Amino acid sequence: MRLVYFISSFSLSGGTLVLMRHVRALNEMGHEAVLAFLKQDDSYEIDVPTQKLESVSAVRDLQPDVVVACHYPDLPRLRPHVPLLVFLVQSRHVEEMGYYYEAERSRAKYAWPLGRLVLGMRQSRDMAALKKAYSLPDVFWSVSWNIEASLKSMGHASRMVRNVLNLPPRQGESAPPIPPCRIVMVGSHAVPFKNIRLGLEALKLLRQRTPVFITHVSTGEPLPADLAAYVDESLHCLPHDALIRLCRTSHILFSPSLMEGFGLPAVEGMACGMLCVLSDIPEYHMFHRGAGGKQGLYALYGNPRDAEDMARVLEMACREYASPVMDSIRQNGVEVAAWYAEDGFKADLAAALEELPASK
Repeated sequence: MRLVYFISSFSLSGGTLVLMRHVRALNEMGHEAVLAFLKQDDSYEIDVPTQKLESVSAVRDLQPDVVVACHYPDLPRLRPHVPLLVFLVQSRHVEEMGYYYEAERSRAKYAWPLGRLVLGMRQSRDMAALKKAYSLPDVFWSVSWNIEASLKSMGHASRMVRNVLNLPPRQGESAPPIPPCRIVMVGSHAVPFKNIRLGLEALKLLRQRTPVFITHVSTGEPLPADLAAYVDESLHCLPHDALIRLCRTSHILFSPSLMEGFGLPAVEGMACGMLCVLSDIPEYHMFHRGAGGKQGLYALYGNPRDAEDMARVLEMACREYASPVMDSIRQNGVEVAAWYAEDGFKADLAAALEELPASK
């Protein structure tokens, strides 16, 4: 089968890593898969077959049996040019849009009645466009149970294709002794639901209580100077292998997100043996469902709307890191993360391909 994964703008993100892993796995399984795009961030290393296109309509020149779209704004542009359109959904777009407009409403220019009216009209327009785009795919694939549930609430059935971990072999990396506790926070401050600003406030409170070394890794724009002052190290567009090495030589993975499509950095942190301090949101309580419904705590949780509560949980994680309880949590995390290994991922992909309808 010939499959084209299409993304209009190719840049560094966890979602892009997932697409590359799909393409790589499909080629290993004997299919012909390529990642096609219109624009590329040249700083990003690509290690799968790719095709740069001059226009969306050029996708048909690749003669695909299936086109897998990855961003909902691309769906209307792709639909006239493809035989079978699959939408790989990696985010809860309705909820994500809600967080975006919640952040917009806090800006001064929308404080006036006219500003709020304009913003409301924009949100209504964008929601209508989203729902129209969701009417176009022939098939939906989701990457997590919460996305599957979100699609069901919109009237769309989906096939779940689990995310897959792709960790480089260990090179003897290990976390140094504590103190200081080394904390890694991953996410773009420009994405409202990543909640980076509140996370940094929590880390500021934590620093007043216990020795820490804080690294922030941005998958988008670098932290601005006022936010970078909160951390010891600010890294931008870090290659995936380097991120995994960083995780293996650190103690705590911290994510204060208000929502997630899946939460790949958290699972990768677990696989690396890190103690994960996560926001108390449904997405971060679902990782164990595939692992036979494994019981047992595999992360620590805090209120993502309360910097003091997040700081309290982080402080407990730092101070008790070497305790038997925290050792058990880390081990549970390693076992949960094992469900996202390559064999299971390929089995999900094979089943998803078997279920595809005939091309239109």
